[in-house]
Amino acid sequence: MAESVSPVSTSDPGQYTAKRSKGELDKNAFLRLLTTQLENQDPLNPASEQEMVGTLAQFTALEQTGKLADSMEALTKTNQWSQGSTLLGRTVLGLNEAGETVQGMVLGLGMVEDKMVLHLDNEKTMPLTGLTAVKA
Repeated sequence: MAESVSPVSTSDPGQYTAKRSKGELDKNAFLRLLTTQLENQDPLNPASEQEMVGTLAQFTALEQTGKLADSMEALTKTNQWSQGSTLLGRTVLGLNEAGETVQGMVLGLGMVEDKMVLHLDNEKTMPLTGLTAVKA
């Protein structure tokens, strides 16, 4: 008898990872901009301490956001490997990438584009998020 299993994730974990495009300011560009600003400021009217503290706070927030995004990505992958490993040797039922129903015993695991894929004994694959049932 198969027990019903709710999907591992109803949303795409990739939507929560920080995307850094060429149009955005990275850490090195931010430091170059800050240095240029300091070099070119009016010596008779320098930036106030409050402005400098605010700028440094923005820099720290930028750096911490990048680290948080990297940590969340690593945690998501670890979680997927953990969930997938509990299915090794078990018979599963679910939908493959094409939306077709597939069933088979999980023989292996893999990552494709940061998503866990189950490799079944019938040479078919199924994303972990397509899992609908695990047979006892």
